Amino acid sequence: MLTVQQARELSQEKRLEIARWLVSKKVEAILDKEILVAIATHKFKVSVVLKASICRDDDDKIRGYLAALGYEDIKVTSDFPWYNESYEWSTDIKFSVPR
Repeated sequence: MLTVQQARELSQEKRLEIARWLVSKKVEAILDKEILVAIATHKFKVSVVLKASICRDDDDKIRGYLAALGYEDIKVTSDFPWYNESYEWSTDIKFSVPR
């Protein structure tokens, strides 16, 4: 999957083209909103927890999406245990907005 270093070597147009296909539109909209809030409030660390009903996107694809957009310190972990169907699954997404 696309890393931050690989993304930096690509043109902006190519990065946006790649990012467009990596995550669902629902996840893209949520992340875009969180990014705008972080920038508007002068915060540079973004942390989002998405329930499984909203996000079933692959962790690597979410990392690739954020890397393509130029974000740093990306950490994405999904907690989808197969042993307990009653557990409320989630995906934790943390990243930094470049200064």
